[in-house]
Amino acid sequence: MKKIFANLLALSVCAAAFGGCAKPEEKKYGAEEMTKAFWLSDTMYNESVMMVKEKDGAAPTGNLAFVPTGKVKVTNPTMTVTYEEGKDYKISGRTIEATAETSMPWLKEEVLFGIDMPEGKGLSLQPASEEAKQKGYENILYTESAFLIENQVLVTYDYDKSQFDQSTLPAYQGDKLSNTRALLEAKAPLQIIAYGDSISTGCNSTGGGLQSIYDDTYPGNSLYIPFDRAPYTPTFPEMFAEGLAEKYGSDVGVYGAAMGGQTSDWGARSAAARVVNPDMGYDPDLVTITFGMNDATLGVPLDRFEENLLKIIDDIRAVSGKTVEFILIGTMLANSNASQCKNQEAYWPVMQKVAALREGVAAVDMGGMHKFFLQNKKPADMLANNINHPNDFLIRMYAMNLLATLIQE
Repeated sequence: MKKIFANLLALSVCAAAFGGCAKPEEKKYGAEEMTKAFWLSDTMYNESVMMVKEKDGAAPTGNLAFVPTGKVKVTNPTMTVTYEEGKDYKISGRTIEATAETSMPWLKEEVLFGIDMPEGKGLSLQPASEEAKQKGYENILYTESAFLIENQVLVTYDYDKSQFDQSTLPAYQGDKLSNTRALLEAKAPLQIIAYGDSISTGCNSTGGGLQSIYDDTYPGNSLYIPFDRAPYTPTFPEMFAEGLAEKYGSDVGVYGAAMGGQTSDWGARSAAARVVNPDMGYDPDLVTITFGMNDATLGVPLDRFEENLLKIIDDIRAVSGKTVEFILIGTMLANSNASQCKNQEAYWPVMQKVAALREGVAAVDMGGMHKFFLQNKKPADMLANNINHPNDFLIRMYAMNLLATLIQE
């Protein structure tokens, strides 16, 4: 598992465009910074920002989650170019404003709504939400290419932790995952299976993708895959497994059983055969589950969502000879400008209820943290496809939330 961070570490230590290796006083970005809970630190590493020009004559701007309290470092998305404050941008509060001579990437607002999109970039249209239509837009840009992340910048800065809403912090839940905790504390092998929709497949991460025995992970869309490009950020299941291995010294394996575009209906039908397959090496101790994004978009009733989650848990346990435990992950939110944005938040309380109904089940609210960030940031700051797939920054938030359930700090 440790090899998954090799490319990222190499980039952070000596990127040629920085003019040589990082200076001693500069903070480097490696595995620890990538997955260490930002709420336990006074530094936010590589927060993604989309610089947007909202109207003619205005300068492109973007917002940070917090007001910086010290030095700010802004790089391109591959972390190979560092932009200069004063020359490329200026900062006021949490707002970054591009200068007239900036070399930073930026987009016109209308491009994000499918108007005057550049050709040859793998871009298409999806219907806009009612909220976007009230702004005068009928469509929204959609892509499974790297177009959006190529036009984001990454910002590292010190901040005051008191700016963060403590109510959105994940809780340690080792008591609910006692078997998993016991295996880790005994340094015994642990296997994790990531099950759910496209968010669990690792699509749109810049890393190489999550190992899986299935060839239908990205059905009907050859572009619906991890980008495999700098800075090579792993998928959140990989970062979760790596973080546990580093903390406990265990051999933690992780594999994918998710499929893009699916709801919990598919999850309930497929769980027993897809998640537990000892002949192919799938024999999980812990299963992470991401459903809710597509359930909301397609209108799966909440009571059926509950039934589906319970069936997934019960069916997996019925065919497994092990004490399988589960982490239910409340979904991130869809872009409020996209028609796919429905009542995603309503599915989180159902996950909480299911976790209370079954032993050995924890629940983590990614949607709550995502909603907090959206108080100050644009949807396009944290999305890779402009609709409902997380970019590297939000993928890292998934990993941080999961690690908090089993690492008490």
